Amino acid sequence: MDILNADLQLKNNASTRTKSKSHVTEEDEASFHFIAFVPVEGKVWKLDGLERQPQKLSKEVADWTLLAAPEIQSRMAQYEEGQIEFAVLSLVKDPISNLLTALTENVKSGAVILSHLDNINPAWMDEATLPLDCEALRARFMLKSHEHYGIDQMETNPAIGTNLVLEELCAQDVPQLVTKLQGLVEDQAMLKSSVKSEREANRLEEEQATSRRNDQGQLAKGLLEVIDRMEKMDLFLNGI
Repeated sequence: MDILNADLQLKNNASTRTKSKSHVTEEDEASFHFIAFVPVEGKVWKLDGLERQPQKLSKEVADWTLLAAPEIQSRMAQYEEGQIEFAVLSLVKDPISNLLTALTENVKSGAVILSHLDNINPAWMDEATLPLDCEALRARFMLKSHEHYGIDQMETNPAIGTNLVLEELCAQDVPQLVTKLQGLVEDQAMLKSSVKSEREANRLEEEQATSRRNDQGQLAKGLLEVIDRMEKMDLFLNGI
């Protein structure tokens, strides 16, 4: 029996129990399984573990969560207040990944601007007011200065996307390009700070998770409660 047939059999069994036993509780009726909502090419698909195939939600909206939310809320509304018979999980892209992508684009753009400035005026650094000295500025837009952030070498290669960037740069003079470069320096500092903050937050969360896994406090508390109840029971029985 394949997985789909097994899921279908589980659904049929749940339906049969519901029809044959009017006194069956919600807990007995529920078939615990996963339901996922997935956006694919502008459409939202509902993947129900008890259905034979995915279900496409009819409407198309800019924000796919507007379609998924009512379905989830309807499911949650089936339970009385205080009942926790479900778990809701959301899968999102790691913010560090987005930050590193932005940092990659920053380094790439800065490298292209530096190269373009060197081509149109080799002495531009002597004439411009810069936020950093020459070596420090060039280091900000070099791969080796960012290897510890995990930026891929191919992504930071200035040759990638050069034609697209140059279409903008060719229409700008040296002061405009220097201003753009200064903005990239400021953006880069904020991106690096954000990456460090996210990584530190991840480290703390991992430490907390490890601590919870090793925490025997709840177990000890439960055992003490059991012992206390047993002692009270002994006193009650002996009293009789």
